[in-house]
Amino acid sequence: MLRTVVAAALVLLAGPALAQSKLTVAAYGGVWDSHLREKVFPEFEKKHNVKIDYVAGNSTDTLAKLQAQKGNQVIDVAIMDDGVMYQAIQLGFCSTIQGMDKSELYPAALFKGDKAVAVGQTGTGFMINTKLFKERGWATPTSWNELKDPKFKKQLVIPPINTR
Repeated sequence: MLRTVVAAALVLLAGPALAQSKLTVAAYGGVWDSHLREKVFPEFEKKHNVKIDYVAGNSTDTLAKLQAQKGNQVIDVAIMDDGVMYQAIQLGFCSTIQGMDKSELYPAALFKGDKAVAVGQTGTGFMINTKLFKERGWATPTSWNELKDPKFKKQLVIPPINTR
């Protein structure tokens, strides 16, 4: 599924850059990097007769590279987290996507002005230890605000913001 979504996003986002023989794509490292290189890029390169140069990094690194390249862009397609993508749009690094059929996308995937599309959605939630809640007679929280209850003091584990 991720392979199809990213390949479709590359076609949409690369647009005119596909006329080149090389396409520079900047996106995440780690699993994204290996998955794209092994599962997505080979077929995409063959189908579109293009060689992909992959630049791995986190979203803020990619935005910094875009800023450093201002006026002489090397990166053709950037896959970044939504908050950083909004900054890239405001800084003028994203052009309107040409040839996009919005009917094929969820409304939540569209950025204002057709300057970007989401390639995935993330949700945030919490998990509970049902055995512990049952033993203590606690009801399952139905709101984030309920986690302010003093009974939860030193009971919550929240990962750092840079967790991927």
